[in-house]
Amino acid sequence: MSDATVVPFRSRQPAIAPHRHPRYLMDQVYASGSMPIPADDRQNKIVAALLQGMGLVLIDEIQPDGSAVRLGPGEARVTKARGPWRVVKPETGAGAEGEPDGAAAGATA
Repeated sequence: MSDATVVPFRSRQPAIAPHRHPRYLMDQVYASGSMPIPADDRQNKIVAALLQGMGLVLIDEIQPDGSAVRLGPGEARVTKARGPWRVVKPETGAGAEGEPDGAAAGATA
C-alpha cells in the first residue's frame, strides 16, 4: 500500500456567473438608463433588490397594462416572483443641475 496522498484539483469556476454579478447589472443600468428583468429571472431580481437596498438603483414593476409601479426596498423583496421589472438609475438629486441636494429644498448648513 502506498502512503501517497491524492489531492483532486478542481477547475476554477466563478461563484457567480458574470451576467449575474451585481457589478454587471449596475453597469448595464448606468450605461443605458434602465434594464428590463423578465418575471422568471429570480437571480437578477435578487441582485437588483440588493442594489436597491444600497440606494444604487430603483425598481419599477411592470403591470399587465404596461404601466410601471415604483417598488420600495421592502416591496421588491416580497414581489420577486410576480411580474417583470425595470431597473432604473436613480435621480442624481432633488435640486437643480449642479446644486447640492439640500440647497433647492431650503436646507441650511
